[in-house]
Parts: sequence; structure tokens; C-alpha cells
Amino acid sequence: MNNNIPGKYYFPYWGPLVFKTKVSRPDLTWISRFTKKAYHKKDAKDKLAGVIDDEFDISTSEFMKDLQPYLNLYYQAHNNYYNWNINKLTCTSAWINFMKAGEVNPMHMHPDSKLSCVLYVKIPKELKEENKNYVGKSVGPGGITFHYGEPREGSITQFNTFPEERDLLIFPGNLRHEVLPFRSKGKRISISANFM
Repeated sequence: MNNNIPGKYYFPYWGPLVFKTKVSRPDLTWISRFTKKAYHKKDAKDKLAGVIDDEFDISTSEFMKDLQPYLNLYYQAHNNYYNWNINKLTCTSAWINFMKAGEVNPMHMHPDSKLSCVLYVKIPKELKEENKNYVGKSVGPGGITFHYGEPREGSITQFNTFPEERDLLIFPGNLRHEVLPFRSKGKRISISANFM
């Protein structure tokens, strides 16, 4: 695993900290091992909100080890955002999603976790094209939306992003979020985890 990460990150200025960074290409190549069937030992659908056929548990210890350099970067961002140091997280659950046309992850949150994350392993080119051609006010097909507070004039209550491969988002587990469905071919592959 390559620990030489760029060290850049982004977060929107609104309510809670939604941390966004890029995982290095070598690290994503290594993490992509979770897409292989050998890692799909246990179905995760029974404990997840998604209307997605293929969701599987993965090793929390392995994924935590892969993410550690990026969690260290998150700790820096957390201190900058809240002026409050944290320096240790424990991964309590991790799973992989193979989302295809017509599937959806409705608005939900992870109330039993302090933090959650999602890492985008693969975004099909057909989905990128579909999203690019989308006309509307939402983030569009395959995008993720975070909701915070009540909508009101002069307040930012949503953060929308259409993910790219290697994007890693870390956010409070009790922050409402949803993933919009898409129609195009291919599988949108992401890995998610919860932390305490």
C-alpha cells in the first residue's frame, strides 16, 4: 500500500463536516481487491437501507488498515473545522455496494456510528455520461446528497456531489444522506464503513 498521499482535502462550509479527499491510484488498486468474489462471504442487505441486490460485508480490520493514512488526514481537517482533536477511530462495520440501474439508496443515516465513510471504487462511463446529460435541480443520477437541518431562505441545508473514482467522503453517521438511481448500464461500486 502506498502511504504517499497528496494531502489535499475539501469540505463545504455548512453544518457538519463532510470531508472529501482522493485516495491515491496505487491505494485504490489495492483496495479494489474487495471487489473480488472471494471477499463476498456475507450478505449485508439485512442491515442496510439500500434497495440494492449486491451488498456484502468486508473485513473491518483490513479496510481500516487501508484507510489509516486518510483517516489521519481527516483528523487534521476535524481539528481545523471544530478546533477539537480526535486521533483514534475503530471501524465497526464495512461493506461493498455494487449498485446497478434502477437501484436506490433512500434517505437514511447511521445513528449507531460516530462517523461513516464512502469510497468510490468504480463509476461506469455510461453513468458519467448520463449524469452529464441530466437536466434538473438535483445532483442527478448516481449522485449523493447530504441533508442537514430545515430548509430555509439564506441557509445551506444540502450538499450534493457526483462522485468520481477515488473520492473518499467521511461524514457524521447521523447525517442524513441518499443516492439517486440511474438508468445506464454498468455497476457503480463503492465501499462504506462505520466508525466509533
